[in-house]
Parts: sequence; structure tokens; C-alpha cells
Amino acid sequence: MALLGIAWLWFHQTSGVAFDIVSVSSDAVPDWRKEGRMRTNDLRMTRGTMQLRLSSGVTMDVSAPIEMKLIDSMHVRVISGRVTADVGDRGKGFVIETPQTRIVDLGTKFGVDASDSAHTDVVVFEGQVELYEKGVAERVALLNK
Repeated sequence: MALLGIAWLWFHQTSGVAFDIVSVSSDAVPDWRKEGRMRTNDLRMTRGTMQLRLSSGVTMDVSAPIEMKLIDSMHVRVISGRVTADVGDRGKGFVIETPQTRIVDLGTKFGVDASDSAHTDVVVFEGQVELYEKGVAERVALLNK
């Protein structure tokens, strides 16, 4: 029985996508640690902001309310909420999915706002991104700044 408990604890400590918390606002809920390494696949916040860095080097500014899934260090799924990604050279090819759209980074800084009303806004601050509609293989648009 003790072995089962140890296996459960190990699995939950090593599963999920690792990221570093760079900064977090004092009003963030849940109460994320101010700095340090975390592992999770599901990120939900009801209040506040957080900046995190994935192992791919991608830095994301996350604003509540938000619900997102971390697939791996090069792929996140925003169910609803607002995220700004600063991808840099190492993160080219980084993907943010929303319920309506898939955004593929080509080395840039861009923002995504996915709402519950089946709408996604994408803003490119510098560089280029490719936009794809869900279920469509061909690129819908190339946005750049």
C-alpha cells in the first residue's frame, strides 16, 4: 500500500509541463508561488496576472480569467482568456490553439484573446504568425508587423 502511495506522489510531481514562474501579481487566484518551477497541464486563474517561461524559451503573459492547457513546451491550448507570447528565436513553430483557431508562430511576439462567444482575436506586435481555422489544413492568413 505504501508503494502505491509513493508511485502516486511521484507521478503527480513529474507529470505535466514544466515552466518557471517569472512574476505573478499579488491578487492572483489561485495563489501561485511568486517564483519557482511548476509542473501542470491545466492552468486556471480567476484573478490576477502571471508571467511564465516554458523550457522552449517561450515567455507568456497570462491574464485572468483564463483557462488553458499546456500540451508541451511548444504547444498550448487556450480554452478562454488572454495570453501574450514572446517566442524569440528558439521557439519558432510555437503553437497556440483556441476553440476556433490554430496560431503558428514564425518568430515573434503576439497576443491571443479567446472568448466564450466562439471568437478569437490575434494581434501581432512584431514578426509573423500563420492562422489556421480549426479543421482546415490550409493557412487562412499570414499576419505580420
